[in-house]
Amino acid sequence: MSSTIITQQPSCAEVKTRRPKGVLSWLVQLDAAYRQRRKLAAMSDEKLRDIGLTRTQADQAAKTVIWDPPIQFR
Repeated sequence: MSSTIITQQPSCAEVKTRRPKGVLSWLVQLDAAYRQRRKLAAMSDEKLRDIGLTRTQADQAAKTVIWDPPIQFR
């Protein structure tokens, strides 16, 4: 009789809140956040409304400094 070990997969919330495993990984994630913020700022008002944001919120996110990472990176 063989035994099987079942490992539990992390939930989506756990995956999103994990810290990067190194400086390079952290920098790559900060760069991704920076690019996402710029794309958000470039969206039209119509597209922002579609995702539930205002122009003010998008501009505010775009002005966030790179060393202020999104909450999932903390």
